[in-house]
Amino acid sequence: MLTGENPTWSGRPTELVKKLGLEIQPNTLTQRLNVNAGRLQTEYNIRYENTRTHSGRVIKLVLSEETA
Repeated sequence: MLTGENPTWSGRPTELVKKLGLEIQPNTLTQRLNVNAGRLQTEYNIRYENTRTHSGRVIKLVLSEETA
C-alpha cells in the first residue's frame, strides 16, 4: 500500500479497513492505530495522522524517506 513511489495514503477508516481486507470495525482500527502510532513510526517508519472534519474522520499514513 505504501511504497517509495506512493509514500502517502489518506482516506476514511472504512476505506482502510476495506483496502486491508480486515474484519474489524473502523472505530476499533482507529483506536488501535492511535495506541500504536509510536510503534508504527519506530518499527515501520510510517507516520500516522488522525483528523476529524465536518464530514468525518480522516486517516493519513506517510512512509518516511528512510525506507522509501
